[in-house]
Amino acid sequence: MTTPLLGSLAALALALPLSLPAAPTTPPAGPPAGEIIFVDGDQITIRLESDGLMLVDLLTATEALTGRPVTYVAEELSDRRVVGVGDIITSRSALRSVIDELLLEHGLLTYDTEGPSPRMRVVSLNVHGRSRPYVRQVIVASERLEESPPANGGLYSTSFSLHHIDARSTMATFNPMFDSTFESIRNVESCNALIVSSMSMTKLRAVAELIAQVDVPSGEARALEQRVKALEAQLETLHKK
Repeated sequence: MTTPLLGSLAALALALPLSLPAAPTTPPAGPPAGEIIFVDGDQITIRLESDGLMLVDLLTATEALTGRPVTYVAEELSDRRVVGVGDIITSRSALRSVIDELLLEHGLLTYDTEGPSPRMRVVSLNVHGRSRPYVRQVIVASERLEESPPANGGLYSTSFSLHHIDARSTMATFNPMFDSTFESIRNVESCNALIVSSMSMTKLRAVAELIAQVDVPSGEARALEQRVKALEAQLETLHKK
């Protein structure tokens, strides 16, 4: 009997205008029942049931959608699942970013190999007992955070200039959001700014949104600003007369 996931992947293979890549070097486990991955034009929907979606099945679907082989160590994925209820809706161009975010929750990092037959590799960020994996450094301007990140991921760093709040106290507030193994948030006192590094673009966007909400004038400053604007308006009116 064909499971829904296998049926969906078969349909994807027929619909995509490309040849299927070779199977990953590590054989995937059997797909669980109940998970379905839908493709509708450029929109991709990953549906999560209560028992979750196995990471190996997610990577198998990613391989079919992107045409790029995915390699990993079976022991590092074991029986790990993406657990949740509802849909993850994304586009083909943003699929890699979504996959990176889901794997990062399990301490896994992806990067692309170079050469005539590039592959997407999945490695563990667990540094205990062996060398730490190489992580590519990527500098992103804060005003470009909404754009899709580079295809092969890395450790993203950006800066935020603060105008109305203190960078040191803001750093202390945001610190619990970051994993100190790779991620960091630091303040630059000379210019009252924050430098934030994370492997999650979603996390950087969340920090940007929070800063936009809290880096505003105080009540007294707002009142003074409104009075100045009112006086400027009056002066402009008098000038016109």
